[in-house]
Amino acid sequence: MQCLPRIAYRRKVDKVVGDNGEAIVGEGKMQQKNSSGKQSVGRPALISRATIGEAALAELDGISSTKVAKRLGVAQSSLYRHITDRADLIRLAVDFALANQEWPEPEGNWRKYLLDYSVSFWKFLEKHPGLSQELELMRPSPQSVIDRLTKVAVDLLGFGFSAEDANMAVDLLAHVTISSMITEQIFSSKGRHGTTVRDENRDAWLSQDQRLARQTARSMEQDMYLNLLERVELILDGFEMRLGRKEKATEHSTSGTLLTTTVAISGITPDRGIGSVIDELQALPGVQTVTISVAVEGISTATIYSDRALEQTEIGEAVAEAGFLVVAQRA
Repeated sequence: MQCLPRIAYRRKVDKVVGDNGEAIVGEGKMQQKNSSGKQSVGRPALISRATIGEAALAELDGISSTKVAKRLGVAQSSLYRHITDRADLIRLAVDFALANQEWPEPEGNWRKYLLDYSVSFWKFLEKHPGLSQELELMRPSPQSVIDRLTKVAVDLLGFGFSAEDANMAVDLLAHVTISSMITEQIFSSKGRHGTTVRDENRDAWLSQDQRLARQTARSMEQDMYLNLLERVELILDGFEMRLGRKEKATEHSTSGTLLTTTVAISGITPDRGIGSVIDELQALPGVQTVTISVAVEGISTATIYSDRALEQTEIGEAVAEAGFLVVAQRA
C-alpha cells in the first residue's frame, strides 16, 4: 500500500488533493515537502485588491461581500483578509472603474472641455449601475475620485480659471451629473400602479401652474441625459458671464478709470446669495461691475467698481435687500 506523503503546512488551507507530493489549495501560498523531501511552492493567491475591485464593480448594484466572494469563487472569510468592510469594497470598485475609463483631454476651449467631461462622467455612471448612489453617499471621497476631479480642476487653471472657480465648476458638474443619473434610474423603475415612476411623477405635477406645467411634463418625459445637457449649458453660461465680469473688472482696475470699493458680507455661500447680491449692487447708480469671492468661514468679499464714490448706507441697503449683511467696508 502506498502511503500519502507527509505535508508540512505554513498555514491552514482549504483543501489538499494528490498522492504524488503536489497540493491544490483554496488560496494563498503553501510550502510543502514532497516525497523526495524537497520544498515546493503551492498555488499563488487567487485574489488581490485589484481582482476584488473588478468583481465588486460587477456586483455593485446591491453589493455585498457574499456576492463578491461567490463571484471570485472564494470563501467570504478569504475576502476579509484583503478588505476591512463594505465601504472598503466599494472603494475598490470605484478605483477599478476610474482606472479603466477613458476621460477627455483639455483640448480646444474650457467650455467644450467641461461639456465633454460631463458627458464622459454620465457614460461612466451609466456603464456601472449603482455607482451614482454610492458616490452620492460615500464619505470621505475615495482618493481615486479626488485625483480624477483634481485633474479636471488643474486643467481649468490652465484655461485661466481661479482656484475658486475651478473647484466650483468641477463640483457643480459632478453633482448635477450624479443627481441626473440617480433621477433617471428612479424614473425608469416600476411604479405602484403598473406604470413607471416617471409617469406617476409627471401626472402628480399636472396640478402645477399651467404656465409651467407643459415644460415640466416635457422635462420629465424626456431622458434625463437630455435634461443634463441643458443643465450643463446653464452652468457653463453662468461661468462664462462670471469670467467675463472678472475680466472686465480687471481691465477697469488696471486702467484706473473706476473707483474700487471692497465690502465684507456675511452669509454668502457658493450656492446661495452670489447672484442676488451682485444684482442688487449693480442696480446702484454708477456701479459698472461687481465680483464676489466666497470664503469658507462665511465672510465673503465683494469688490464694486463704480464711476462715483459709493456711500456705506446705500451699499448696506442693497446687500440687505438681497437678504445679507455688510460687516465691513473699505474704499
